[in-house]
Amino acid sequence: MKNILFFAVAIVIIGGIIFLRFGSKNSDKNSDKNNDKDIEIIPISHATAVLKWDNTVIYSDPIYGSDKFKSQPSPDIVFVTHEHGDHFDLETLQSVLTPDTTFVLPESVAEKLPEGFPFSPIIMKNGDSVKHGEFTITAVPSYNIREEALERHPKGRDNGYVIKHNGIKVYFSGDSEDTSEMRALYDIDIAFIAMNLPYTMGVESAADAVLEFKPKKVYPYHFRTPEGFSDVKKFKELVNKGDKDIEVILLNWYEEMAGDDAMKAEGDSIKKEDSSMKQENSNKNMEKKEVVVEISGKNFEFNVKEIKVSKGDKVVINFISESGLHDFVVDEFGAATERVNSGEKSSVTFVADKPGKYEYYCSVGKHRANGMVGALIVQ
Repeated sequence: MKNILFFAVAIVIIGGIIFLRFGSKNSDKNSDKNNDKDIEIIPISHATAVLKWDNTVIYSDPIYGSDKFKSQPSPDIVFVTHEHGDHFDLETLQSVLTPDTTFVLPESVAEKLPEGFPFSPIIMKNGDSVKHGEFTITAVPSYNIREEALERHPKGRDNGYVIKHNGIKVYFSGDSEDTSEMRALYDIDIAFIAMNLPYTMGVESAADAVLEFKPKKVYPYHFRTPEGFSDVKKFKELVNKGDKDIEVILLNWYEEMAGDDAMKAEGDSIKKEDSSMKQENSNKNMEKKEVVVEISGKNFEFNVKEIKVSKGDKVVINFISESGLHDFVVDEFGAATERVNSGEKSSVTFVADKPGKYEYYCSVGKHRANGMVGALIVQ
């Protein structure tokens, strides 16, 4: 009888140990702890934010002066999207940068740094990527597409950024409308999307783009307008009506001391062009020739191997996939169609303003490496 009791107690103890070991593993697996929850997001104001991500601190478009960052740790990564005063402030940059900071910006901003600026930036063009430890930062096109706004944020000048770490991708749109490049993004975990007419886009366009590239989470930011604020609650309703699985998070980006003068800077900077300059640009646009190219792709080739245009031509690429998932990309002009499946079409338009020979390719998987390329010759 004692032996039977001993074995019964032993079985209970061993069973308890097994439950504790393996039950705890299952509990961790089902705890709903997503990797992106390790990212702490601190909105400073407008387009300025601090991200704390796996012991790495990232500043987006730091402005508003050093006082705004006194309670924040020094940045490991700082990026600037473009030159307008609500994104680029020299005094703030000098106060937050350190010799160890990876500091990235577009060429148009680098040109505004004074001689002898104590920190060396990494100048990034659309499509460029740089590394900071295990973080990869990629510059993506950020620009206006409405005819009346083209001069505010011209294509190829400004950067949005995708930051990738441990399989998580975070996207900052910068001052962009719902471009084909934005819509072609994929596997984005967190997206920061600007929406403030007349400078970027309205909530309807922003929601439509988000519903196409489907980030897991989206934060409306940069939504102050000359009349007040964009209706971000409506944006959330539109997104969740189209896809309830996309989480829209509304943070308080604007407080009374957010710095209204800085908000006016963008409006001031884009109004400086006089009527004679606008007329000159208009005349130049009238002189441009439009070249329309019909091109198709399949695994792993384009039916057109070479495209020849003249410098200044407006090039319209009408791309169709004959079979499989493909797109058409030319990095040097920030031109990319959407990724389309068999029988589907997508178009992209750009100005061939730089003479030379450039490779166009399909960016899907290893299609480029497998020979799905061609040559764009600008004479």
